[in-house]
Amino acid sequence: MTPGLLGLRGGLGGDIEGFRTAGMWVSLVLLIGLAVLPFLPETKNQPLPEE
Repeated sequence: MTPGLLGLRGGLGGDIEGFRTAGMWVSLVLLIGLAVLPFLPETKNQPLPEE
């Protein structure tokens, strides 16, 4: 087995299904964020809050 394929085949604990699931979750969060963006309040020309 070549060292390049060692990580993908599980030799170093790599699980390709785990990467697929993680990528799907990250994409889902990104798409939800983009879908919610038009409904957020407009803050143009408003001063920053004083603390």
